[in-house]
Amino acid sequence: MAISGRSLSRILNQQSSRNEIGEIKWHSENGFITESRFLLKPGAKPQLLGSIDLSSLTYETHYPNRQDTTTHYILSVRRSTGRFTETYSAKDKKGELTTVDKTGVCAKLN
Repeated sequence: MAISGRSLSRILNQQSSRNEIGEIKWHSENGFITESRFLLKPGAKPQLLGSIDLSSLTYETHYPNRQDTTTHYILSVRRSTGRFTETYSAKDKKGELTTVDKTGVCAKLN
């Protein structure tokens, strides 16, 4: 999907101002990413946000943005190749959906 610079700046200007920390619960070679229990109200069950295994990582969340709507974010990483896809989508105040896909290769730091 081709996207104009104006559309990209609209999405990036809608970033959340809060930080979110997740937890990974491992079961053998698979992990499940959930909301951090430190961010939850007492008695609330953590929401599943993603998974990680030998081949891939997937993470999905949503958050309120500066336009008083909700931004949906998805990150997928293929571990064998290091390729990733990020998707941001949000409706503006008029209800029009804007979606931005970014792809690339993860940097390998030593």
